[in-house]
Amino acid sequence: MSIVHAPHRGTFYALLVAIIAVISALLFFGFVGAALRRLGLSSELVVSIVLLSIAGSLINIPLMRIKSLVPIVSIKEISIFGVIFRVPSCDVREMTTTVAVNVGGAIVPLFVSAYLLYKYPSVIPIAIAGIVFESFIVYQVARPVPGVGIVTPMIVPPTFAALVGILLGGVEAPIVAYCSGTIGTLIGADLMNLGKVNRIGAGVVSIGGAGTFDGIFLSGIVAVLLS
Repeated sequence: MSIVHAPHRGTFYALLVAIIAVISALLFFGFVGAALRRLGLSSELVVSIVLLSIAGSLINIPLMRIKSLVPIVSIKEISIFGVIFRVPSCDVREMTTTVAVNVGGAIVPLFVSAYLLYKYPSVIPIAIAGIVFESFIVYQVARPVPGVGIVTPMIVPPTFAALVGILLGGVEAPIVAYCSGTIGTLIGADLMNLGKVNRIGAGVVSIGGAGTFDGIFLSGIVAVLLS
């Protein structure tokens, strides 16, 4: 009589998590592709933008260093009996914050916006009005978080950008929504709050900070889908 051993439960759970992660990624980038195609971009350009966004999310380009007025908060991971604890600590020796820009989370969306405005110049006046409105709204809800950076409620920027596109854009609503969502979020959340960076206590503050999944990138994509 042979004995058949059941698969290790841990392996099963790891495989299940991997499958869910792959499906989630495919769905997410499917939505991204659908939004970009609504902007009138070719399939080849859509694929290039998605790949550049993924690769660029790993790249932060330092822009400047700002003297911090508060101690820099860093997170250290400590393992106790196999359990990982994240413990914040303050570094009083290093009192500077590096301001960087993320390629996938900020530069790529801005280049897409610039390309759309170049391709559809008649949209520029409406897009500028939308960007101004979006910047004001995002600035009102953006908040500095110690040790992290400037954060905004995820749903607010794309929702207002979509409304701007619908109300002002007409048949070109997706383009107005995308430009308002990306450029307006960049200005309202990041640029208008640069004066608060020296009180955050973070070693690095990245514009487009969380890469591909940052507010700038998502604001443009979700705004297009909503419009």
